[in-house]
Amino acid sequence: MILSPPLIKAGDRLRIAGLMGGTSMDGLDICMTDLSITRDYVLDFRIEGGAVIPFPAGLRQRIRAALEGSAAEICSLSYDLGRWYTEALADVCRREDLVPPELIAAHGQTLHHIPGHSTLQILETAFLSRHFGVPVVHDFRAADIAAGGQGAPLMPWVDQLLYAEESVGRLLLNIGGVANVTYVPPLGGEGVLLGFDTGPGMALLDEYMLKRDGRPFDMDGEVAQTGQTDIEVLAYFLEHPYLHQPFPKSTGRDLFGTAWIGEHSEALDRMRLPDALATLAAFTAEAVAMQIRSLRTDLSSAELYVSGGGARNRRIMGELVQRLPGLKVSLLPGKTLDPDLKEAFGMAVFGYAHAAGLTVDLRSVTGASEIYIPGKK
Repeated sequence: MILSPPLIKAGDRLRIAGLMGGTSMDGLDICMTDLSITRDYVLDFRIEGGAVIPFPAGLRQRIRAALEGSAAEICSLSYDLGRWYTEALADVCRREDLVPPELIAAHGQTLHHIPGHSTLQILETAFLSRHFGVPVVHDFRAADIAAGGQGAPLMPWVDQLLYAEESVGRLLLNIGGVANVTYVPPLGGEGVLLGFDTGPGMALLDEYMLKRDGRPFDMDGEVAQTGQTDIEVLAYFLEHPYLHQPFPKSTGRDLFGTAWIGEHSEALDRMRLPDALATLAAFTAEAVAMQIRSLRTDLSSAELYVSGGGARNRRIMGELVQRLPGLKVSLLPGKTLDPDLKEAFGMAVFGYAHAAGLTVDLRSVTGASEIYIPGKK
């Protein structure tokens, strides 16, 4: 394996801007952090600032269209995202009076993800590099696929650095466009790091809200809160093969996005909009719950922390509490890290690992056959 020399020594501090545009396609998360990771993987960090910036309506529409777009459309969008990311980061630095980053770590916008085979996150990073005069680490999923893994989810490695404790196991659930869960075992105890995409997330609710009502999302799940779940339709949805597939596994909008809504529109369109959204919320929650229940590990002392856009959907959160009795379900604490910036912070951590030549170990998560240094620059 031929690698470029590290940019820094492990343990050195580095100011990094982490940039995350997720499968929800709603905007860009920016997290500016000063951090270090030692050779024995002790993480220390200070959050200096950040923001969640919605995509302009026209850009969001182009991202959605690019899911089925031509090569020319995807090429044009990749460059325009590079321009827009650069403007957004520069604006946050000015507005919050932040010292510019010494490194940028950008996930890019996921258009397609074929687990274990290929993945496409678009973002022309030359604009960021030219404007800020620093290296840009990106394309984080590719190394995992090259190592024989699914390519996602990657955040469990960061979750372990952040949340591992001596006496308690932790479940970290992120409900973005799709939902993914991490199990962090107690330090020194039994069990291994686990993580996988559970399946449907906010993409289905957002796509259906847009199709039926014209609004891009159901704010806080207010419409879904007034609906009733169709039990028969829910049972049919829960037969989806992905939900019964053993992990490691990952998915995306290719499986749970606009095509899925199109295939199931007949069943959904027969319902009132609140009932359809309530049923989709129950689908997301039960997909999470049934797979957490299937984990072959002791969860008697575990806590479940939820982040991502779905954490603000009251219907989904209520469904989770009902479907996971005995498990403490709560929002991810924001004492040291804003839950909305968690995945952008994760990109910064992966960027540091690349810069310091540190390997990540996701073998028990993605099925990768070896450890590897994440990202490209």
